[in-house]
Amino acid sequence: MAAGETATTFLLTGVERSVPLWEMAPDAAAAAIARHHELIDAVVRARDGSPDVVDDSVLVRFPTAEAAVAAALAIQRALGAEAWPAGVAIRVRIAVATGEDQRADDSDSARRQCARLCDVAHAGQSLLSSATADLVADALPDEIERAAIAEMFRVLRPGGTFVASVPNAFRLKNRLRFLLGRKPESDPTHLHMFTPDEVRALLSGFGPGLRALAFFASACLDTSSPHIALCALCH
Repeated sequence: MAAGETATTFLLTGVERSVPLWEMAPDAAAAAIARHHELIDAVVRARDGSPDVVDDSVLVRFPTAEAAVAAALAIQRALGAEAWPAGVAIRVRIAVATGEDQRADDSDSARRQCARLCDVAHAGQSLLSSATADLVADALPDEIERAAIAEMFRVLRPGGTFVASVPNAFRLKNRLRFLLGRKPESDPTHLHMFTPDEVRALLSGFGPGLRALAFFASACLDTSSPHIALCALCH
């Protein structure tokens, strides 16, 4: 993204089986959908979102991907905790996609991507575009971060390999700055710098069928590298 451009993230909700709900109990459906809109509105406005109601769905514009993903989690929790009348429980699919605010074609593309993701999502599920996932990968709450890694391992076939990299807090430049009494160098593209021990802890505890190995190439072999390379094997 070019300097000065602002990333805009869109969130789209879709009510699961809304047509049968309206056909079977129109009055109850109207009240439930209205309540669902109230809950979503409160969640997104608390995170600087700008909602636009389209029939049963809500399209929300957020200034940051982090705010949009946090809102998606909060929406699912709020709807799940609501005491719905029997037969009219509202469950939603959520999609989150990021575009570039200063380019209309990218914003339109992000909205279209939201629609496609929402179509393939299941009730209670929130899907992120690859651009959004890249922006929030190291900014997720711990419980969601571990759940995401667990899902990666779940879909990994036996003998498969998961490879990724994270920002290296122990890069050589930061070690030298520490010795000189200076603050570590910050990375504006990431919210969290990882140590080898933190990566090991993150990959631990995924069951006896998983052998998780972290290869700290940048921490041990190439200390000038800003990233820690890691690899997990499933057997």
